[in-house]
Amino acid sequence: MKLFIEDFKDYFKYIIYATRSELKSEVANSYLNWIWWLLEPICFMLIYAFISIIVFRSKEPNFTIFVFIGLAVWTFFNQTISTSVKLVSSNKSIVTKVYVPKFVLILVKLFKNAFKMFISFGLVFLLMLINGIPLSLQILNFIPLVILLVLITFGFSSI
Repeated sequence: MKLFIEDFKDYFKYIIYATRSELKSEVANSYLNWIWWLLEPICFMLIYAFISIIVFRSKEPNFTIFVFIGLAVWTFFNQTISTSVKLVSSNKSIVTKVYVPKFVLILVKLFKNAFKMFISFGLVFLLMLINGIPLSLQILNFIPLVILLVLITFGFSSI
């Protein structure tokens, strides 16, 4: 555990730099650039909300917000796990030539997907304001739940 913390401190600037470069490269050849990070979750939310409310006739109030939160969390978890499966083998040239702890590569993908998830959570907050859902101190329960989600996702990605 001590080695993990030391390596995390040593490579933290690299993790942030690599995360920023991956986020920039993801939208570099797109006409919509970073706006796509807003449009993608909104479009998915509209599709799922249409299916659940119109097709299945759900009567749950604020169901779109539930769908949107679940979709944001699942997308974060799914994309992080999916990209971490072949992460070490696809970066074999880096890992074999230079000492880089393998968990650093996982953290880069995790931070990239976490950034996109927090954009989705910003949209959730906006949707809550639009729907008139009152904000209370219980919203602070969000913090330990997100920390737990990140830790679980990192654990499964490391396997």
